Amino acid sequence: MPKEVYELIDSRSEYGVLDIGGDDRGALALGRYVPSIIEENDYEMLLVVNKARPLTRNVPDTLEVVEEMVAACKLPFTGIVNNTNLGPETTAEDVIASVAYASKVSEALGIPVKMTCCDEKLFEELKDRVENLFPLSLQKLYYHLNS
Repeated sequence: MPKEVYELIDSRSEYGVLDIGGDDRGALALGRYVPSIIEENDYEMLLVVNKARPLTRNVPDTLEVVEEMVAACKLPFTGIVNNTNLGPETTAEDVIASVAYASKVSEALGIPVKMTCCDEKLFEELKDRVENLFPLSLQKLYYHLNS
């Protein structure tokens, strides 16, 4: 990770978001910053879950991935972001169906679901049906930007 990450973590006047990826390799990279993060004692480590991904299609598999990540970085998760999606093919029903899965992961870990994400195009349809709904503007993949 670039040296700017150290500066961000050492800063007590700025907040930042670090996307460490969804596996123990990303968590291992985060591990070197853990002493500074714990010292500051003002962090959130959000577990982003996606029921549509191969390694996290069910609660036991998701918990196994979480266990590997926490073991690698030695920092516990504080909340969950339900970002279950199938890219542009995601339907309102997909989002609704993912809520129970995220809730079961939450129960198993003893941490709250902070939000459920959806494509902004689905927000109006879902806003009264899904608690703590967070609309996202989906971006094209990098290799599609020039086409």
